[in-house]
Amino acid sequence: MVAIAWTENYGVGVHILDADHRMLIDLINKFDANVAEGARHKEVSRILDA
Repeated sequence: MVAIAWTENYGVGVHILDADHRMLIDLINKFDANVAEGARHKEVSRILDA
């Protein structure tokens, strides 16, 4: 399960901004999943660096 699911309601109507927002939501979901699975500091750091 994802922490945040993108919906078009989050869109602002500007393609490049919406793409950035989708990427941020994806990173949040990856971070959440890694922490929940007990990922190592190094793996979580890579997500935060992104």
